[in-house]
Amino acid sequence: VTGQVSGDISDWNAEKVLTFTRVPGAYLVIAARHWGSPVNSCASASFQIKCSNGMTSAMGWDIYGSSSAISMAHRAGGGTGWSTTPCSSSSPNSLSTAAWLPQIWASDSAKYAAFRIRDVDTWELALKSEWDDSTFYHGADVWSNGTVQPVGTGAAHENTITEAFTSLHVTRIKLVVNSRSAIITLPESGTGSLQDRYSLQSLATARSGLLKAALSQLVPST
Repeated sequence: VTGQVSGDISDWNAEKVLTFTRVPGAYLVIAARHWGSPVNSCASASFQIKCSNGMTSAMGWDIYGSSSAISMAHRAGGGTGWSTTPCSSSSPNSLSTAAWLPQIWASDSAKYAAFRIRDVDTWELALKSEWDDSTFYHGADVWSNGTVQPVGTGAAHENTITEAFTSLHVTRIKLVVNSRSAIITLPESGTGSLQDRYSLQSLATARSGLLKAALSQLVPST
């Protein structure tokens, strides 16, 4: 699909864009080649991505590295030798629109690399506001009481709070307002990783310097 990619492929710092149709449950696989020497690849080669559905290079990609071109089996998401522990690249090249996202590669000796992730969206309802009553007022107990009890069933025209709001440690947050949605992927590395550490309630009432520093990674500084 290289011919369908927009952007200057010869410029490492240029953003490349590819549009495709999602297939739920399938692997998204991207194969890459390091143009330089494979020695110490993690200092000069990197993979960085940001998708419109919230998927980024901060999420759990499987990595495959090779000294020769990536096989068709691996390009299809199959084959053996996949790893769940990519190296953290120190390459100076990065996405200008998302420089804070982690840069990853296969290994220090890999000239060729493949990156795969399964397209699976699994969401747990945590909170739903349908009526303007006292449930979700600014000073309501729900925002600070870690033992708040679940209410509602998630049905239409019913305010709902589930156990997920206080107990589920989140990686991504999906916000839906008037049928429009946005997905926020929490940072996995850097100053104060947020992934799988805090509940939605903890994030909603964040006051500590650690959380503020970590949240600032979601938007580049200006």
